[in-house]
Amino acid sequence: GMMHGFNGSDSANLLREVFAYVPSMVYDKLNWLTSPNYNDTNHRFLVDGTPWVGDAKLDGSWKSILLGTLGGGGKGVFALDVTQPDSFDANDVLWEFSDDPDLGYTLPHPTLVHTNSTTYPWVAIIANGYNSTNGRAVLLIRDLKTGVEVARLDTKAGGNTVIPQNGLSTPLVVDIDDDRQADVVYAGDLLGNLWKFDLTSSNYLDWQVAYTSGGTPKPLFTACTSA
Repeated sequence: GMMHGFNGSDSANLLREVFAYVPSMVYDKLNWLTSPNYNDTNHRFLVDGTPWVGDAKLDGSWKSILLGTLGGGGKGVFALDVTQPDSFDANDVLWEFSDDPDLGYTLPHPTLVHTNSTTYPWVAIIANGYNSTNGRAVLLIRDLKTGVEVARLDTKAGGNTVIPQNGLSTPLVVDIDDDRQADVVYAGDLLGNLWKFDLTSSNYLDWQVAYTSGGTPKPLFTACTSA
């Protein structure tokens, strides 16, 4: 139920815990852990995602930001400022993101990137994961500092009577012109589609699924088909 931070650089204090964070999305489940009947046969996942840590320039200063997910434990993403882990407190919790019909179980790893946008230069790239309410494959982009939604790039794949469930897997971000700014994102879904998302514009409102046909998003490649 916690995101733990340990000191790994000082050999004298190796594995000394410096902070622990409990996302609000799992508060109501913590009582499971105190049950006298809790054991390895009825274990419940809570904070089960693999965190991603990177550096970003926020408000003119470089910060180390941790993006974490609940993984198999639920549908939630959070961002922490871990620049000064020894003094970590509630003020270092930047945002949490949950309760969204496009957000499924957050098994995919989120990532932080520098973009071409002057309005939102640093963002979190989040694949929507699996078993969402809407059932489609969607790429979610949030401002790294505030968590405000920047873009929601919906592939429209899934979420219908024929294919009720789909979801987007861990994204790969590519800088194609070596300027250290994200240009394209690739991500696969549960239907065997590989999607390309175009983030080359300096206007975040123009970010989109790279390929369309008749206004319908189309994948870059489909690995399998029923045809």
